Amino acid sequence: MSEIIQDADGNDVTVFISTASGFVDAICRADTKAAWEAAALSQNLLVDDPERGLIPAPGANIDVLGPVVITEAVLDDEGNEVTPAVMDTRYHVNLRIAEPMLSAVNSEGFLKWKVTAINWTTYGQPETGNKSEAGVRLASVTLIDPATINSPARVWA
Repeated sequence: MSEIIQDADGNDVTVFISTASGFVDAICRADTKAAWEAAALSQNLLVDDPERGLIPAPGANIDVLGPVVITEAVLDDEGNEVTPAVMDTRYHVNLRIAEPMLSAVNSEGFLKWKVTAINWTTYGQPETGNKSEAGVRLASVTLIDPATINSPARVWA
């Protein structure tokens, strides 16, 4: 579900995240893997390790879903596919922010994850997605309102 958080001035801002788990959970969809990686690098969710390449930053838990099923395949009584599944081939990611990233602050002492969520909401463009999904799109990446996803592909334990 979307949540209301306060910006640095104490104003309420509705953002498409969930903190019900005690972490910050977000669901993202990018046009491509490269678009996701660029956005994640810009927000310090990924770091470029000289030996391993791009890896999650400490506290950034990234569950790459890749393409997702929009409409299930239709099978006949014998299990043969009558109608193929409809896929969204864009790059889907579940993101969970944990410590130490959860409590990281910027130079003004404001939580960095809140800055990112507020900026995404403030500067992004509304986007309707698959079926009833709602989201906010910024730099080729959409932050999806978790309350609008009818059947999540994977859920954090």
